[in-house]
Amino acid sequence: MILSPVCGFFVDRMCFLRILWLMKSSENQEQQKNKFLIPMKRRDFVKTLGACAAALAAPGCARRRTLEPSPPNIILIVTDDQRYDALGCAGNPIIHTPVMDDLVSRGIRFEKAFVTTPICTASRASIFTGLYERSHGYTFTKPPLSSALMDKSYPYLLRRAGYHTGLVGKFGIKVQDGVVNAMFDRFRSTAYPYFKEEDGEKRHLTDIHGDLALSFLRERPNDRPFCLSLSF
Repeated sequence: MILSPVCGFFVDRMCFLRILWLMKSSENQEQQKNKFLIPMKRRDFVKTLGACAAALAAPGCARRRTLEPSPPNIILIVTDDQRYDALGCAGNPIIHTPVMDDLVSRGIRFEKAFVTTPICTASRASIFTGLYERSHGYTFTKPPLSSALMDKSYPYLLRRAGYHTGLVGKFGIKVQDGVVNAMFDRFRSTAYPYFKEEDGEKRHLTDIHGDLALSFLRERPNDRPFCLSLSF
């Protein structure tokens, strides 16, 4: 697993995603948005996805002690599933991940990390809740996660804090009625089949999810920070 020095988890799938985290200030937020959210062709998504994360003030703003830093924009990208060594930068002689290797050169790669529960749905529940499986008690064949647990999930808390939240791709967990609407402003969960017909064209879910993610970024409110959970 690879972690950005700013915020978020990054993992790779069959398409090569170029994830670029930029630090932006409240003064240049709109400028950075317009710079990176330019119109793209569908296939261009596998080359570049820009995500702006605000955490630093612009040069010269340090003197304005009363200026509050703008909250960071967050994109959390997860793939399902991937071994720890399924990366070129990990020395894999067969699998080529040039974009992920580039991300490693710009960020941080943890070589001694581990997943607490090597099961898809239990791991997803842990990502959302921040709890070990023994605490949230959720895996395959278990009842839906309770609203009491999901009310402490990062999308729910961020939305309450004023974030525009969304999920694109595989949700991978079952929750009680009403929980999804409380967590996300926009929710497009799709996992199967891997190929779909759209407008007479057969497309892989990777490309479909990429287009939906770009739509979320383009159509988000300008006056709110955002958090997008993007799952391939």
